[in-house]
Amino acid sequence: MERLADQTARERALDPQQSFIVEAPAGSGKTALLTARFVRLLGMVKSPESILALTFTKKAATQMAQRVIGALAAAHGQSEPPAEGGYHELLHRLAHKALMRHGTSPEKRDLLLSGELFNITTFHGFCQKIVSGAPLESGLPHGLKVFDGWERELVVEDAVLGALKELFSLPPDEPRARAALHWALRMDNRMD
Repeated sequence: MERLADQTARERALDPQQSFIVEAPAGSGKTALLTARFVRLLGMVKSPESILALTFTKKAATQMAQRVIGALAAAHGQSEPPAEGGYHELLHRLAHKALMRHGTSPEKRDLLLSGELFNITTFHGFCQKIVSGAPLESGLPHGLKVFDGWERELVVEDAVLGALKELFSLPPDEPRARAALHWALRMDNRMD
């Protein structure tokens, strides 16, 4: 199998004793590298919940979790590593080690293969988990929900429209009403 130009750096990035920043263009294997690192950690830690993987998007978190579960399921389904070597052989070995550590019974193995024990989430999701776990310390209301994507747009639009309605319902001599009118004139009355 042909060795990649950055193979040494990829191998170093799997070392759990060190931290790394992985920067590369789309399609270069960042998720594959992070998946292998996560699976390697699974074979080392006492509890799968102790590993935290943060991403910027829900899509990336879902993709990474699916890849980890896929690697574990593949290793469970076949005892021999893939013949082609390289990344797939490495991932098989790492996943097999993780299964030996945490899948000692059918119940534990099934729980591991479900992905329920994994902390693979977005930065926003992780922060929400912290805030939800310490509501008094955070000073934020109970049931706080972090909106993402289209949900966020709807909430912001609703808040802006509500604020505009309130401002334009004030008496015209009110300073906030004058400021709102001035702003509307500057925007050519385009409320969008």
